[in-house]
Amino acid sequence: MRQSSKTTIRTVVQSVIACALALPVIVESTGLDVAWPWLAAAVGTVAAVAGTVARVMALPSVQLLLDRYGLGTDLPDGHGGVDRLARRSRE
Repeated sequence: MRQSSKTTIRTVVQSVIACALALPVIVESTGLDVAWPWLAAAVGTVAAVAGTVARVMALPSVQLLLDRYGLGTDLPDGHGGVDRLARRSRE
């Protein structure tokens, strides 16, 4: 499995766990009378958006852009990362 796929899956799982823990507390503390199916849909939507953003962030072109600001992941070539020689040639 490629690194970008692993990153996407981890992000989706983290988002589902975070939303599943946070939403009931938020609903209870605010007194909102929200149906639980709507909460499940909200958790799924947040997880899908987070997974999509993680997948886009793993693209080589985005990694090159992030490297300019010191935010790249420095993954080895062939594993979802960007070849370091390619980065040096563009600097």
